[in-house]
Amino acid sequence: MHSPYLGPASLRPLADALAAGGIDSCLVDLRVTVSAAPVHQRLIGAFADAMDEVELTSPAVLVGHSGAGPLLPAFAAELDELVAALVYVDAGLPTPGRSFRELEPDRFAALRASAREGQLPRWSDWFSPNPLVELVSDEALRAEMADEEPEVAVEFLKEQRPSAEWEGPSGYLLLTEAYA
Repeated sequence: MHSPYLGPASLRPLADALAAGGIDSCLVDLRVTVSAAPVHQRLIGAFADAMDEVELTSPAVLVGHSGAGPLLPAFAAELDELVAALVYVDAGLPTPGRSFRELEPDRFAALRASAREGQLPRWSDWFSPNPLVELVSDEALRAEMADEEPEVAVEFLKEQRPSAEWEGPSGYLLLTEAYA
């Protein structure tokens, strides 16, 4: 699952690498769900709808990047026993029942102050300089990722995260200092 602040292009290199290794993957585009509350419910519902169209031949490993990390257990709950493991890629970890606003009040206040008409600015505009320049060396991919960045509803940061829990295997891939 791509970050709610990015689009599926952010995980396309991973999907391509898996395909090159003979491993099937599915990129679900969840951008349409983040523009209005309740964002968490809309994200999880869109994921469930998309996965209804996929025929899983074996249990899946769900991968969540960045802001999708806290939602991975809720995504897994939608697939019941069809999930073998969760992998967090440079991602926040689950904090069931807590909101971003509670967990990071100063950052929330700064983001809320930068919002226009209830929408956060695009993720790469939160920072100066634009982090995509440093993080993504491929210019075409970087442009595609920038084009896909949605404006996310401020309400997303106020919503309590899903209370779903995961007791199965999990892994973490740290790529940047942001999540260290």
